[in-house]
Amino acid sequence: MPSTLQIDTIKDASASNTLFEQSGSDWKWGSGVPEGTVLQVQNDILQGIDSFATVGAGGAVNAAWQNSSLSIAITPKQTGSKMFITTNLRASWDLADASIGVKITRHPAGGSEADVAVGTDTGSNRIAANANIYLGVLGSALEIGTQLLDAGTVTAGTAITYRVKCRSMDNPGSISLYLNRGESAYGDANYVGTSTSSLTIFEVAQ
Repeated sequence: MPSTLQIDTIKDASASNTLFEQSGSDWKWGSGVPEGTVLQVQNDILQGIDSFATVGAGGAVNAAWQNSSLSIAITPKQTGSKMFITTNLRASWDLADASIGVKITRHPAGGSEADVAVGTDTGSNRIAANANIYLGVLGSALEIGTQLLDAGTVTAGTAITYRVKCRSMDNPGSISLYLNRGESAYGDANYVGTSTSSLTIFEVAQ
């Protein structure tokens, strides 16, 4: 005959670690989650157009990183977790021979903002970023994707805000950058697509 087992908490043999517990009408992982388990997924989608008027003049080193509309404030469920970050961006610009840089930053509550896994071969002039795309055709749009594992400190209950930032990598005084804008040379034509950009974060138990 079928039987029913009713419980509200599952602990390990020592009873010191809670593996699974009831929270209201839902269930949630405890502190003894198996390594590699996805604890939560957060997603932010940009469906409109982001526009960035470049800041600075006289060379790319004077340009500034600017916040996009894509950001996620995620509150970790477990201390020591890793955050797996993915982005899918559709970027364009309004000047030929232009270049766009993209990076992800992390900002824990009560702490300082920092870059996530940017390139380190900066030399004397190169700009640290997660991605850098160049296309010499006016108004073209390109897909930019990144996959990063944030190695920074993660503390249960302390929110971390992740944000996508963009910047011009050259000619900062005369370029505008865009996310999700179609090919500008063709305007509102029935063969020009409009798209979305996204930021997704997975908390993974370690």
